[in-house]
Amino acid sequence: KIGISLKKMEKIKNKLLMLFNYLGINKLYQLPILGSFGKKLIQIDSRINEFNRLKNVIDIEEDVDLLKDMMGRYWTEEKIQKYLDELKTCYAPWMRLYHSVLIGCSVLQNHKVILDYGCGAGVHSFINKKIFSHCKFYMNDIAMLSSPKLYQSLKENYETDDLQFVDRVTDDLLSKCDLIYSAGTFSVMPPKQLERMLSRFYDNDCDLLVSTNTFLRQDLGASQPYSKPYNDFREVNWSHNCKKYLNRVGYKIQWLQTLTHDEMENKRLVIFYATKDKQG
Repeated sequence: KIGISLKKMEKIKNKLLMLFNYLGINKLYQLPILGSFGKKLIQIDSRINEFNRLKNVIDIEEDVDLLKDMMGRYWTEEKIQKYLDELKTCYAPWMRLYHSVLIGCSVLQNHKVILDYGCGAGVHSFINKKIFSHCKFYMNDIAMLSSPKLYQSLKENYETDDLQFVDRVTDDLLSKCDLIYSAGTFSVMPPKQLERMLSRFYDNDCDLLVSTNTFLRQDLGASQPYSKPYNDFREVNWSHNCKKYLNRVGYKIQWLQTLTHDEMENKRLVIFYATKDKQG
């Protein structure tokens, strides 16, 4: 009962903070008298502002300027070198977490040309290439478009004929691919952006192998929302009902599972494989 009460209080607090943000009362968070509490409110307010800026984005490549400041702070010289080193060894500490669940999935043996969508620096593709040597991988992440230095460093140091980095997702690129592989990216995509990309994948005959964080139940009930903010704004992500989106677009779900994390209560992962019936 205490846990439920705390969760309800958290939701009420977040709704109040969103209201304060809307009314402009959030300016009071800057008052020195609030001390460390004011700094915490400013951090939450910053996440709400970022969430509101991005929630109506349909094509993030066209609105990449919204991310440039954030990406510029993240992709420092040291961070770029760290990721280059990870590609060299095909290992990173984050791989102990469950987003590595897609690596080595047997689904890949049935496909030849794969787009790793939201690939980060591309570690998943590099490892999968060692397992499925017949596959060609294209790797894309919005970070490559918002941080040209990262993009050039990856291409100059690690690109091969079968492991290619691309900074934009074009229909010409999608027409070459028979599978979209995506680990953790869908949860950072607002609903309008997600539905647009799913439609593009479907129109270009691309199957899907995806893992994504979500707290929504995966069912087709009328009362079940398509999307809602992930984890009450503690992270600027989205929970999506993947089953409802796939059903709307026209994909056939071959399998879908929900995984929980033994140590991280704020994580829940949906992993699915969905296909489009090819004509002819």
